[in-house]
Amino acid sequence: AETTYHGIVTENDDAVLLDPALIALDKDAPLRYAESFEVTVTKEGEICGFKIHGQNVPFEAVVVDKSTGEGLIRSKDKLDCELQKEYTFTIQAFDCGRGPDGAGAKIGRA
Repeated sequence: AETTYHGIVTENDDAVLLDPALIALDKDAPLRYAESFEVTVTKEGEICGFKIHGQNVPFEAVVVDKSTGEGLIRSKDKLDCELQKEYTFTIQAFDCGRGPDGAGAKIGRA
């Protein structure tokens, strides 16, 4: 099931405050066990990128932490809430291996 995010950004800022936070998980990554003393570091399970799908969406999604899948959304352009108050688009997360996963976002501006 897709997760729906609701976000707010003010006209004088480019960071979008998301609820819930943007976190992507790699569903086909192997489980890591805390009891294990031998750790193999691989790229499996890491999120390497986000892609926004939608027409004329003035936002970009960037990876903050590859290992946790945390990302953030920020505006690419100066926003004007008198021209458009709300944007709806889809965010797709890509792991460092293969197999993108998708999530939906609805962004409102104050």
